[in-house]
Amino acid sequence: MRLIIGLDACGINVVQQYRKQLKFFDWLLDKSAFGVLWAPIPWTGPSWGSIQTGVDMEVHKMDGHGKPIDVSPVPSIWELLAAGGLKVGILSFPMCLPHTRPVQKGFTENIRFCISGFYARFARYYGDMKDFYSLNFYRPPTLGQLLKEEGFVPDGACLLNPKKFDIKSDPLYVLKNSEAYTYFKSTYMDAEGRKLKVMERLLDLYPDIDVLGIGFTILDRMGHQIWPQISTHIETCTTWQREYSEQKEYLCKHITGETIMKAHLCEKCSLFADEIQETAVLDVYFALDELLLRLFNRIKPEELIICSDHGFCGYHHDNNHSKAGMFIYYAPGKVKPGYRVRDMYNVQILPTIFKAWGLDIPEHIKSKPKADIFMGSNPESGEADIIKERLKLLGYI
Repeated sequence: MRLIIGLDACGINVVQQYRKQLKFFDWLLDKSAFGVLWAPIPWTGPSWGSIQTGVDMEVHKMDGHGKPIDVSPVPSIWELLAAGGLKVGILSFPMCLPHTRPVQKGFTENIRFCISGFYARFARYYGDMKDFYSLNFYRPPTLGQLLKEEGFVPDGACLLNPKKFDIKSDPLYVLKNSEAYTYFKSTYMDAEGRKLKVMERLLDLYPDIDVLGIGFTILDRMGHQIWPQISTHIETCTTWQREYSEQKEYLCKHITGETIMKAHLCEKCSLFADEIQETAVLDVYFALDELLLRLFNRIKPEELIICSDHGFCGYHHDNNHSKAGMFIYYAPGKVKPGYRVRDMYNVQILPTIFKAWGLDIPEHIKSKPKADIFMGSNPESGEADIIKERLKLLGYI
């Protein structure tokens, strides 16, 4: 089986910085091609839309306002794989709703199951759980009982604050209040863990799956609890205000994936950011690392692709979203182990997968696969294409 994991808001910079403490990631990077996955628009909808369609937001139309993948005028990777004859399963992959439009005959039956992912229509409003079941945000409809038995919590529905925590009273509330931090982390991790239980039963029901896509959102959920605290703190710093005002253009053009642009913080703010990263942030990455190890050992995939829509950063940029996400491709004998991927963009995920799997890349997809990651290939020499992509990222073209 081939496994595609979507990790919302996972930054390769954090994984690399602490890889020796993240046992699964450390093992995986040694055996995989990996690097920054750049998101020109680091928002949930546009970036996940580009990852799953291979085209820019202007084409796929997922503009970040809750439009799921099934409203895009271009087919998703799941539709294309199914149309190519592969048996597909989708569990909580971001932006996914059960597809209703067949690309060609045989499509519907080849998507064995689809459980809605984060930002699907119901989650946009953090709707009541009954909406999830009454509106059939899963296919086939017979899966409802299974999901209820496992206590499945769709991404988004677990975000409701029980109102026992006055998180708006203090921008540092979640970090200062250990009970609040523990509550949010345990709530999100419980929801993620239930996905694995559901997955176990789905794979028993559908043992012929060729490709499984599964998504996890805990880094984004906890990130929005943690990183805004840094921004709130440093925005009161006169050093930061001066530097940011004077060098805003510099910052926009040099987002390198660093979690904190420390050169632009005073000593106090820098120490504050370090403390948060090495406690709360790393704590969540540890939990995710263990979860992914359990998933990998259960599936034992012949190939594994991990991608994220964006990273997080400690300065106030795009709602704390960094343009630097993560790409990892594990495929023994096919992909260069330990190879550092350069200048990869989210629209290249789909064509890279299709090239690796020997599938024809649809004509409407203009982005190129990252051919240099494969065994026997030479590093790309197309400097003109690289420069063009960088200029596009910076908004010049």
